[in-house]
Amino acid sequence: MVGGRSEDRPENKADTALAKRGTRPRVTADLRTRSAWIFGAICPAQGKGAALVLPSCNIHAMNVHLQETTVVIYEYDLTAREC
Repeated sequence: MVGGRSEDRPENKADTALAKRGTRPRVTADLRTRSAWIFGAICPAQGKGAALVLPSCNIHAMNVHLQETTVVIYEYDLTAREC
């Protein structure tokens, strides 16, 4: 070994790239994994449950979850409107 490196292994140029002082070098985003959110509700009395796996957790996702819970557990038709 010379200088802490094996002579058999070529030097990796990405490891030796230096950034300007006070800045950080660019790093590509790691796209190997993605997050998912699991929304669920159960009603033990009726023996029913509803669950959704969604890519984000926001107001829209919560509204979709509440609509699904209403339809599955309470068997309520959201399209039917009574006057």
